[in-house]
Amino acid sequence: MNIVISTRNDVWLNNALTNFYRMVNDIQKNYSSICTGRIFPDRVEIEVHDEDKFVELFMQKIFDDRDRYIFVEREKNGVSSNTRKDYICLQYGSKVEGRNVLKESTYSPADSNTVIKNFLDQYRVINGKRKKERCILCGEEYVKPRNSDGLKQAVYPLSTRNKAMSNIRTDFYKENGSMPREYFKNVCPTCYIMGVLEWCDPAHVFLTRFDKGSSYLLIPEVARLDELYDFKEFYSKTLYVDNLVSSLKIKVNRNGEERDEYAYGGYSLLLAFLEEAYSQYYMFEDRPDTLYFNDWLMMEIPSGNMRDVRPTEIDIDREILDVIYGCVDKNVYAFKGVIDNIRVIKGDGSFDFSVEPEVKEQMSYCFLRDDFDGFAHAVSPSGSSNVIFLGKDYNNLTNFIKLWRWEKLKLSDDDYKTTQQVAAIIARVAEQHSNLLFRLDRVRSISDLLDLLREVGRRFIFLEEKDRRYLSPGALDRVVEILSKREIDGSEFDDFKNTLAILSYAYVGRNMKFVDSKEEVSVND
Repeated sequence: MNIVISTRNDVWLNNALTNFYRMVNDIQKNYSSICTGRIFPDRVEIEVHDEDKFVELFMQKIFDDRDRYIFVEREKNGVSSNTRKDYICLQYGSKVEGRNVLKESTYSPADSNTVIKNFLDQYRVINGKRKKERCILCGEEYVKPRNSDGLKQAVYPLSTRNKAMSNIRTDFYKENGSMPREYFKNVCPTCYIMGVLEWCDPAHVFLTRFDKGSSYLLIPEVARLDELYDFKEFYSKTLYVDNLVSSLKIKVNRNGEERDEYAYGGYSLLLAFLEEAYSQYYMFEDRPDTLYFNDWLMMEIPSGNMRDVRPTEIDIDREILDVIYGCVDKNVYAFKGVIDNIRVIKGDGSFDFSVEPEVKEQMSYCFLRDDFDGFAHAVSPSGSSNVIFLGKDYNNLTNFIKLWRWEKLKLSDDDYKTTQQVAAIIARVAEQHSNLLFRLDRVRSISDLLDLLREVGRRFIFLEEKDRRYLSPGALDRVVEILSKREIDGSEFDDFKNTLAILSYAYVGRNMKFVDSKEEVSVND
């Protein structure tokens, strides 16, 4: 039997098709006499030589992948149990011998055989029956099996049977006719089995925030099926499949102790993943084009049985990918070395752990969107808290900002050092005049910035000698010269102002850190 499955031109279904091919290919490696498969840019071809044996082997493959990628084994008080990953839109069935099972027929030992046979039946003539149904997902005609299931989130997570979630909120249908159908039964056996099996794809990049009651799932968008398959085979090596919280562990060093941590949301998850993938990238001789890292579909999936899945398409600019790689190459790391190491400190000196994850997520979002202004605003002081960078993390920050924005300004390293010196002065003066930091965040023109710098210069003169130690007042004049003679305007001015602002906020945090120890902080620390 020859089976040809064409590209679905849909992110979820194309990922499902490459995962389906992966499963067939795994069988082929050991049983090439039973089936063979090939993947092309626009289709997957499968040759089944022994149907009965193929059904048997494919059933076993489904159960093996279910237990490996959908369930996670845990032992408590000497008793082993299996728990479904929270982001997966498959419902539990009734327990069997104390073990969790899935309600979906594809994963059921009693019904999986029928599902596979219904799929195979579509690729041969069945007693002269004509294909008269049309699939709502792929648009192809098919022969409807006697016992077939319809469209649901287990097959296609962006679908829903709930009217409110479908944006049906007006009286239009009451006034103009019947309501549209909430439940579509016309899903072909091919899309059905592929969609359901996509939940056991080992290339899923996911994070579950149990405290928020939601998960984030990232799947790549690559047009060619063969390239999508190769890309997923490459990066899936960096993922952890036996974890309920996330498939990505971030290894960090806290107080000399290495431990695993997780991201905080969809954007920090993507950034941390890209860093991990890039750090592994050149270890492999057979590696994919870096352009495959550009496009992703992020789905925010609430917990529970009725899920309002919120999709977001993410298109990362090539320049941002280059910055990520440049940071990894210099051992700086935008997320692991900068964003993940910030702390939010309250006015009384205590840490604000409730706000910190949201700040880190916002910083990740702004960086991936190349929103430097938003990034600066995310780390700006609020009325009740400050974002601080400590020790080596501050050096990581300056290197990160230099790679991301300063080099685009085509200003010298000396100019950058001067800007850091001015930031240190602003931070010191702002200890007694905090309104300067809020004004800096609101600066929108060169004249605004020059006015602010003049005020900083006036107030700097009245600082005590110990507060002016290690600071260079001449840097203020040099920055004014840079602004006046280099004709910095438009987006270049915004980047310069935001660089100065971020460094100033960071110095405020450093000064706060050294308050109790009475140590002095210089721009060269």
